[in-house]
Amino acid sequence: FSEVRGALQAMAAPAIRIEPENELVFPAELYTQGNAILKLHNLTDANVAFKVKTTAPRDYLVRPATGSMGPRASKDVVIIMQARHSAHTAATADKFLVQAVHREGGDTPAKEEWATFTKQQLFEKRLDVKFQATATPSLAAVGGEGMRPTSAGRSSTASGKISDRPSSASMDSGDLTAALAAMKKETMELETTRDELQRALKARGAGGYSIVTLVVALVVGVALPPVFKVVMGQ
Repeated sequence: FSEVRGALQAMAAPAIRIEPENELVFPAELYTQGNAILKLHNLTDANVAFKVKTTAPRDYLVRPATGSMGPRASKDVVIIMQARHSAHTAATADKFLVQAVHREGGDTPAKEEWATFTKQQLFEKRLDVKFQATATPSLAAVGGEGMRPTSAGRSSTASGKISDRPSSASMDSGDLTAALAAMKKETMELETTRDELQRALKARGAGGYSIVTLVVALVVGVALPPVFKVVMGQ
């Protein structure tokens, strides 16, 4: 009787429950890696082998992609979406396919063997992929779509070229404090120079402050732009 039952099971697709049932959700933000858990439940009293495939194998890491489950057993499949550098939309062409088949010995079929199973033997379930914004701000909101962080505090443009120009995300509070201190020191030096010029012109009997104003304006125009460039990260 057991042999007959095994033969009948081999001819029919196993009963599998999948969670989630219809779609996998990943973060829509740029440069963000996302994880999803696909739960497989074997609803039969026999061993079942499974396989998880995707239409975008370069964008997703599936672990394990193949395996087996004992009677009434469950299995968690971790799907990791690689960080992308182009904008997502809510709808996407990415798909996943879960296949399962009865396996009396509890082993996993070889890659070539999966192609030999008939539609009647295979359980198949297709899942869509959905991109959904998360509550955590992404680097895209800080540095812009065309800029992404790299290892040395530099930035990389969308063309792939490395730039030594710091992005707004790479200038931390310590850099800002140092830049403000430098600007304050420069301002104090300019005020000292102004006072000295005023005293010198008064000693020579110069009337009014129009010349002093022109000199100070000239000094400010030459000295302050570099300081503002430091503060603005340009």
